[in-house]
Amino acid sequence: MSLRKINVDGAVWEYRIGKGSAVLVAPDGRKAVVGLDKLTGRSWDTLERGQWKRTSDGMVTPKDVAAYIRAL
Repeated sequence: MSLRKINVDGAVWEYRIGKGSAVLVAPDGRKAVVGLDKLTGRSWDTLERGQWKRTSDGMVTPKDVAAYIRAL
C-alpha cells in the first residue's frame, strides 16, 4: 500500500486515507492513526452521508491533511 507525500512547512510527511481513518507518518518515522472526523473537523454523520451521496462533504483533501498537521 503506497503512501502519498505532502510537504508541510518544509517537512515531508506521508499519509494514506482509508474509509474511516487516516494514517499519518511524520518525517521522523512516527505513525499516527487519526479518525476522518478529527482530521477534517466535520462530524462523522456528515462525512458518511457525503461518502454515500458522493459529495464534497465526504472527501478528504490534501488541504485537510496539511491543516491537521499544522495544528499539531
